[in-house]
Formats: sequence, structure tokens, C-alpha cells
Amino acid sequence: MATGDLSPLAGRWLDSFTIAVGGDAHLTTPLAGDIPLANAWLIYEASDYFEIGAHFDFKAILIEVKGDAGGWILPS
Repeated sequence: MATGDLSPLAGRWLDSFTIAVGGDAHLTTPLAGDIPLANAWLIYEASDYFEIGAHFDFKAILIEVKGDAGGWILPS
């Protein structure tokens, strides 16, 4: 199992120059500690492929909210 900011890209074959950026958002509270909220990533693969994705996951005592969004564009 892949972990980390770029885990959604694990297992992909990238055969040209590629830049990927990812990050996580956390909420830190005195009572609950560190609560992971969302992660997002952006990838550019030469010469003109762009992809973006995000995952939202919030859990509280009686509620859980999850969501995913993503897409790609190939201008050529």
C-alpha cells in the first residue's frame, strides 16, 4: 500500500519528463489531536498533459464525509 502525498500516483508508468506536487491538510485540536482532512495533487507530464486530483475525508463521532474530485486535460 502506497502512502504519502503522492500515493494516488503509485503504480503509474511515467515515460517522459514529469513534475508532480502533492500535499495534505490537517486540523489540529487540543481535544482530538491531529485530524486529517484532505489531500490534493497535481501532475504535469511533458509535453502537454495535466492532471489534478483531490480527496476529502472527515470523520467525527457520529458523522463521516468523504469525497473525491479529479480530472485531466490534454490540450493537443
